[in-house]
Amino acid sequence: MESIPFFTQNLATTWAGTFVMMSIFFLSYILTKKIAVIDLFWGPIHLIQLLFFIVFSGIKISIPGYVYVGFVTVWAFRLSAYLFIRSIGAPDDPRYLKLAKGWSGSLLTNVLFRIFYIQMLVSFVTSSTLLIGASQLDQLSLGAMNLFGFGVAFFGVVYESVADYQLFQFKKSKIKKVKVMRDGLWKYSRHPNYFGEILFWWGMWLSSFGLDYWGFGILTPIVITYLLTRFSGVPMLEERHKDNPEYLEYIKITNTLIPGPRGHV
Repeated sequence: MESIPFFTQNLATTWAGTFVMMSIFFLSYILTKKIAVIDLFWGPIHLIQLLFFIVFSGIKISIPGYVYVGFVTVWAFRLSAYLFIRSIGAPDDPRYLKLAKGWSGSLLTNVLFRIFYIQMLVSFVTSSTLLIGASQLDQLSLGAMNLFGFGVAFFGVVYESVADYQLFQFKKSKIKKVKVMRDGLWKYSRHPNYFGEILFWWGMWLSSFGLDYWGFGILTPIVITYLLTRFSGVPMLEERHKDNPEYLEYIKITNTLIPGPRGHV
C-alpha cells in the first residue's frame, strides 16, 4: 500500500510545478487578449499533473499503466487541438466577457487570479483520480472492471470527438437552413459533447479499480458531472439561447444530456 507521506509529498511537488506551468500559460492571454485561451489548457493541465507526479515519484509503469497514461494523453491533446482550431479567427467567449464585466480593478490581475488560478485550483480537484492512478501505475491491472473502464473512457472520447466535429462542420457551413444544430448526435441530445466528456471521466475512474484509495477518486467524475450539468456547461450555454424560439423548440423535443429518441412538441 502506498504510504500517505509518499502521496502527499509528491502531490505537493506536483501542485507546485502545476502552479509554475499555469503562470507560464498566462502569457498566452497577454499575447492574445482573449480570456477564453484558458480553455486550451484544461486538458494539458491535467496531463501535466499526471506526468509531473510520475516523474517526481520515480515510480515504474506497468503496461496497463502506459495504457492509462495514453488515454489521458489522447484526451488532453484532442480537446486542446479542437479548441485551438475552433478559436482561430473567433471572438472571445461571451461567457468570459460577461463575467469580466462585473470585475473592478486591473483586468490583467483579474484574469490571472480569477480565471487562470481558479481553473488551476479546480484542476487540483478534478485530477484527483488521475493522481491516485499515477501513484500506483506499477500495480494497475487489466481486470474486468479495469477493461470496462477503459472501454467507457474510449467510447466517451470517440463520442465527444464526433459531436465536436459535427458541430464544427455545422458552424463552418455557409448555407444554413436552421440556426440550431439538430443533426447527427445532436439529434439525440442537446449536449452530446458533454455526455462524452462525462463518460471519459467515469471511465478513467473505473479503469483504476483495485488501487489503494480508489474510492476517493470518484470525486473527479462527480465534480466534472456537476460542473458540466449544473454550473459552467449546460446552464451557461442554454442561457444564451433563452430568447431563441428555434432552440426552445429543440429543448422540448430533445434530451439534455443522455441520448434518446426524439420527442414531440
